Amino acid sequence: MTSSTPLSSSPSKIQTNASSSPPSDKNPIAATSPPSSLSPPSSSSSSPEFIAIILAATSGTRLFPLTPSTAFDGAAAAPTPAPPSSSDDDNTFSSPPKHLLPIGGVPILHRLLRTCHSNKFEECVVLVSSGDDMTLSSLRRMDDCVPLTTTTSSSSDTPQNDRNDANDDDDASSSSSSFLYQKSMTIRVQSLSSDCKGSADALRQVTIDPRSHAVVMPGDLVLEGGGVLGLLADAHRCGGGAVAATVLLSDVGEVDEKGVLIKESAKQKKGGLGRDEEEMEYIALSSKTHRIILKQSKIDVDEADEYVGTTPKLFIPKLRLTQWPGGGPSSRNDESLTLRTDLSDLHVYALAPWILQLLRARTTITSVQKELLPLLISRQWREGGIASAFGSRCLKKPSNRQILDSILSSLSSSTTSCYDESFSDPAMTTTAEEDDGRLASSSPRADCAAVPFRINARIVPRGSRLALRACTIPSYLYACREVVHHLLQRPAPAQLVDSSSDADAFKSCFAPFPKGAKLMTKFNTVVLGGETTTSVVGDKVTLKSSTVGPNVTIGSKSKLNNVVVMEGAVVGEHCTLQNSVIGSGAVIGEGVSFNDVQVGFGVTVAGGVKLKGESVARG
Repeated sequence: MTSSTPLSSSPSKIQTNASSSPPSDKNPIAATSPPSSLSPPSSSSSSPEFIAIILAATSGTRLFPLTPSTAFDGAAAAPTPAPPSSSDDDNTFSSPPKHLLPIGGVPILHRLLRTCHSNKFEECVVLVSSGDDMTLSSLRRMDDCVPLTTTTSSSSDTPQNDRNDANDDDDASSSSSSFLYQKSMTIRVQSLSSDCKGSADALRQVTIDPRSHAVVMPGDLVLEGGGVLGLLADAHRCGGGAVAATVLLSDVGEVDEKGVLIKESAKQKKGGLGRDEEEMEYIALSSKTHRIILKQSKIDVDEADEYVGTTPKLFIPKLRLTQWPGGGPSSRNDESLTLRTDLSDLHVYALAPWILQLLRARTTITSVQKELLPLLISRQWREGGIASAFGSRCLKKPSNRQILDSILSSLSSSTTSCYDESFSDPAMTTTAEEDDGRLASSSPRADCAAVPFRINARIVPRGSRLALRACTIPSYLYACREVVHHLLQRPAPAQLVDSSSDADAFKSCFAPFPKGAKLMTKFNTVVLGGETTTSVVGDKVTLKSSTVGPNVTIGSKSKLNNVVVMEGAVVGEHCTLQNSVIGSGAVIGEGVSFNDVQVGFGVTVAGGVKLKGESVARG
């Protein structure tokens, strides 16, 4: 869905655009920048301009039974019982967190770290849950990853503002281990406290250079392209210090042979990846600068009780329809608003340094995607500037006022800040009811605080099939199939995206298959193995669009289509498996028929069982 309206000082009717062709995703300002790069700026400072922060502390309950059934906050998810025909033999296989699930024989986290390195990051912080030893063990076995140091710190060493006010456990401690990847990127693995409540709370506990921008991304991200994150950095730079955050969105729209947009349900029937309704959003962007004007869950809008039977359901405050000062007040009608539902939030955010300080002041925020972004989008372009993001109630606390003063001092003394303090627009006013926390002062710091900030977006062009989160069973299966296809076929970047100007950013950076892998290019299948590990595939076995892990045994006359069989699993003879995942160490009896089935690690399923749309876990 796309629609447009001018970015004038007053809302006007939205004109529906019936064309299925996506609006241009090219950022006009970033396009004139130097080539995308995330390396440190050329200055005397040794601080990296951008630091990657990978959130890898969630177990991945939506991938159960392939992952542990414990949620982020320690609450146990409801277990899925195994059918009566299953038994629970003890073995050494245990479910890993979702970021360690293999894709093409390589853990998701390892692929993501390689992507970060290819995008020229020099420092990367991986945040893991308390007691997660699997991630450290995995990194120690990773190629070209050399262990450096390990340290332990207690919560008493952390400033009080860095912790949630509701949490005063002085006995809590966290550990940090450092690695050097390919001799040029430092990886720091930091464990979070056991009472961490969400992504925003995790960012409060991380310590990075206060002058560096943070690029926050989920540990389940599958992202191909040695320059994609550089495109995000360009979009973040284009507004200078005025950009508070830049969101990486992916254009997931698909069209049929007649050029008509395909519905999400139709994508799944064609073997694509469709989104659930709760994953879809209404996203409104300014056409030229790609400023995010609205970002709201589609299901929340459609099911809102107060809007039932009324139109319109979407309301955009007049203040957000003001154009950024690049063209001046006289050229506001030159830009239009585009409302879309074909964009997917990859949960990758470039955050200005002061945003992490804001989180330390606003301790009630627990989620970056659900709470921090909506706050910033609603407070952008206000007369109160940065102070409006804090809010007057928050600034009543002296320690929070000190945080704001520190931010303003840093910005006012910075020689690289791109705030346009000379710009003034009488249309930018706020009402007395708005909690914008503005400063009643004419000092340089107050002037800096009063300059509005904005939220940018960078869109991965339509056609990229490897910009997604492997956070559900369908998305994990899709990612496995597409990665194998990508590594076997090696398509040119121009074949991947509908944007020739961005094609170079999508040059392959994925790790090849492990040594000893048997490649079946015609059938888009790989059978993994090595010098000491081999898989046994029986006679007359049919494998299509599948990944078979090392030490796997597949009985004769079995048929597998779009299946992932993990390390050490056994599949009996005469089995028919489709759209399924078999966990490590699982044993599938003879004559089994699976369609859309997931079998947990170490589970045994008796022969002759027929299942469709089921999850089989240890009971």
